[in-house]
Amino acid sequence: MLALSARYAAATTDAQKTVLLSAGEALLALNRFTNADAAPGTAGLVSLFLIAAAGMLASITMLQSNVFRRTAAYVGIVASALDLAYCFAFVLNTSVDGKVLALVFIPAAGLFWMIWQILVGWRLWQLGNLSPHRSNDETVF
Repeated sequence: MLALSARYAAATTDAQKTVLLSAGEALLALNRFTNADAAPGTAGLVSLFLIAAAGMLASITMLQSNVFRRTAAYVGIVASALDLAYCFAFVLNTSVDGKVLALVFIPAAGLFWMIWQILVGWRLWQLGNLSPHRSNDETVF
């Protein structure tokens, strides 16, 4: 989009601008996460599914390790499950409005993702402070 924008700004004729504007609209139509009726586009749904699946795998791995607390793993599993439930409900249940599904699943998953990221970040910060390779005078950011 940035390249199209730069080319549009440099265009000298209306015909060039029309072609570039059409190309930009086509890219937006293909890659838009949601359209006006809150239905995710293919790219949005696939990206949400992949992020949720990766989060589920990471959380299950955390649950099986002794590095992270079980609370963090369970919060990640709930967040992933909510995102995956949205993906499957949207694809499999065409009778429910996409806005309703988005209002139910996405905010709840987002809340759990924020908590998960804080828990994981805090633990990683703790582990970084326990590093035997750091001297006492190094600054931690």
